[in-house]
Amino acid sequence: MSTNGYMATSFAVSAIPLFFGMKIVSVIVKREKTPEMGRFLFLTPLHSVDTWADRKRFKGTDVKRLAVRTGALTLIYVIIVYFSDSLRDFVSRMPRGLWGFSVLPFVLFMGEFISSALILASLTSGYRIPDYHRSPLRSATLAEFWGTRWNVWQSDWFKQVIFSPLRRSPTTAVLIVFLVSGLAHELLFTLPLYLRTGMNAFGGMTVYFVLQGGGILIDRKVFGKSNQPCFRRFFLWLWLLLPTPLFIGEAVLRTLHVWPER
Repeated sequence: MSTNGYMATSFAVSAIPLFFGMKIVSVIVKREKTPEMGRFLFLTPLHSVDTWADRKRFKGTDVKRLAVRTGALTLIYVIIVYFSDSLRDFVSRMPRGLWGFSVLPFVLFMGEFISSALILASLTSGYRIPDYHRSPLRSATLAEFWGTRWNVWQSDWFKQVIFSPLRRSPTTAVLIVFLVSGLAHELLFTLPLYLRTGMNAFGGMTVYFVLQGGGILIDRKVFGKSNQPCFRRFFLWLWLLLPTPLFIGEAVLRTLHVWPER
């Protein structure tokens, strides 16, 4: 198996027990009986019982829309795979510092593609679960991007497990959330790369996410009491994108099969 194939397989194998563990923690922290807990645990990809509480009985139109959406995304994915060698060659011709930036649209696409398939599959639970993303490109602030629009399944878990218990210490909660997120990404991406190649790339992802937490605090301090939406959006995308190479390095690029195989 190629290193890229190993990384993709390791991600899938590692993510399943990690996400299931997050479900268990969510149930324990809730300290209340979770309605239809078996369905939450085994038939949905959701991490938090709070997200599960937002479920709705699915309708026939939900099935059709999700099937069409998933089918269209699958077709796009097949096309990407078909031209993957050309795309990989195109990326490899760029300066290496730009590789992470070049795959940002693909990262967004893969999130939409995989989550759409999972939402469609989770209809077997009898419910239509909330979307994975909520139009992240429409975010007005860094806090809105990470807290309510990007990866809602995970952000709801952080709200329940960390923010709620630490609601009287919001600054501490923000920093802990992003530290934990960084460490989780190191586990999913950086550790498999180390085990496969011996390359020590630890720290980059953690630094990226801690910077995001710091950016939220800076945004609140500098812009919190002012009416400057344009400046806040500029700060959002600058702070989010500028340190991209810390996050999308060799580990993520190999997992996405973008890193050139020698």
